Amino acid sequence: MKFPLEITYRKLEKLDNIDDLVREKVNKLEDVCDKIIGCHVVVERTHSHPSHGSPFRVRIDLTLPPNQAVVVTKNPNEGG
Repeated sequence: MKFPLEITYRKLEKLDNIDDLVREKVNKLEDVCDKIIGCHVVVERTHSHPSHGSPFRVRIDLTLPPNQAVVVTKNPNEGG
């Protein structure tokens, strides 16, 4: 990547294990697509009730040439 990976946390403190997982997944993305210019991942706590699905929402913003953006959001309680 031309620019370093950015990881932002909302409504929770930075967690090293989540940082490590995000970096691992972004490295896999780079193995598949070597044209990624930049990547910003936002991890947000949506609730604190573990019995109601994942408490996290994840958004991935990728920048690809020529200045094209790809945005993927994974919301709690969505299948997959």
